This record gives sequence, structure tokens and C-alpha cells, in this order.
Amino acid sequence: MNIVARCHVLSIVRLTALLACLASPALLAEDRYAKTGAEAVSRIANDIYEALDAKPRGVLTRHDVMVKPEGAAFLTQGAAGDKGVVVFSSGFVELMNRLAHAKAIEKVSKGYFEKYVLSLGDAPQELPGGSDSRYWDTKLLDEQASSFSQMVGMMVAIEYSHHYLGHYSKYGDKVGADSAHPAPISQFLTADEWAASLRAGVRNCLAAGLGIEGVKALVDAIDKVVKRPGWAGFCIPDSTKAKALKKEMEKLERKFFGGEE
Repeated sequence: MNIVARCHVLSIVRLTALLACLASPALLAEDRYAKTGAEAVSRIANDIYEALDAKPRGVLTRHDVMVKPEGAAFLTQGAAGDKGVVVFSSGFVELMNRLAHAKAIEKVSKGYFEKYVLSLGDAPQELPGGSDSRYWDTKLLDEQASSFSQMVGMMVAIEYSHHYLGHYSKYGDKVGADSAHPAPISQFLTADEWAASLRAGVRNCLAAGLGIEGVKALVDAIDKVVKRPGWAGFCIPDSTKAKALKKEMEKLERKFFGGEE
């Protein structure tokens, strides 16, 4: 049975209700991360899909993002018939929201982002002092939404690349996307395969109008944790260092805007 039947999939459009139950004391449940809920994730995936050339789009299900209602944070690939899809856990979406929020809070509370990052384990953690009204200021939440879009956009773009670059067809049996605990495809990729996915993902995101600053914050977060949590492998290979990765992304960005990509 393929991933569509086995996930008991929640449409990404309905993810808001699932995330709302984790609401901060500072907001009513239905208002939590209003700009980065279900509709936003669907829109980001659509923008990434539309920015691809026709050939890679041909192997993907149109901006289809499947969501498993799992607290553990993971992101993987799956198949719907002969088309590729991206599979999120609800915990991963929540994690991206909180990381983006912690980064935004850094503007009013120096050192907050690192403090939050160092508290992370395999599942999303509540934001320290989350009831502080300053942390829910409209401008600050706009900053949070921007970082969230960049983080999620890059993750979707890289996952899409695993389909059209042939990585999923090669390693799909090892990933186990149908299981409750899939393995990160990054642990099976060669260095050249990862480099190809990174290049494709950065180019795809930039073509969709998304920057890389939020992604660099995500990479910093992974690098700061003394023992990398399980979800980190779904973002980047375990051996990847933040400094080198950010440098490579910046080089790809310069090439893109210089017309070399």
C-alpha cells in the first residue's frame, strides 16, 4: 500500500486544527502562528513547485504535502502512484514555527535563540517565557513568518530534488516513509548526491522568491546542539558543518543572481 493510503494523511490544508492544540498562553488557540499555518505551508509548497522547470515537475504530485499527525519531528519522501510527494510530521512543522519564532525574538531578547536551540531534543519545546507579550508583537511575528517560509521552502525544495534527481528511486526502500519512524535519506546519500540536492534546492527557493537567511538560522541551530537530535538528519547530513554549508549556500546565491545558475 502506498504512502497516501498508509499515512491516514491529514491534508496540509487541515493542519491548523492539529497545531492549534499546542497554543501558547499568549494567544487563543485559533490565532497561534496564523500566518504560518496550514494554508501557508500549502502555498510555500505550491510556489516551490511552480518555480521548477517542466521536467522535474513531471515526476512530482503538484505541490502535494502529506502530513502525519506525529509529535516527533521528521520530513521525508513518499509516492502517490508514480508521482513523488513530500511527507512532513506535524511535529516538524511545529518545530520550524518555534525555531523561526525564537530567531525573531532574538531582536528583543539578545541570546534568546541560542538558549532555545540548546534546549531542543527530538520533539519541539515550548518557548521560554512564551507568555511575554513582546514575543507576540505583530512586527515580530512578521519576522517569524518570513523565516518560517524560508526554512520550510528550502526543506520542500530539497525533498522534491530527491525525487527528480533519482535519489528516492535509489534509496526509497531504505527510507521507510510508510513507517512511523522513517530514516533520513541524507544518511544514504553520497557527497555528490547531497551537493546536487543542495544546489537544486537553493536555486529552486531563490527562483520562487525565497531567501536563505532563515535556512542559515536553521543550520546554525543544528550546529549549536551538542548532540544532534534525530530531526536534524532530515534537514542536513550528520557530517555537515554549519560554516561550510552557509558558505556554499551564499556562493550558490551569488551565482544565481549573477546569472550563472
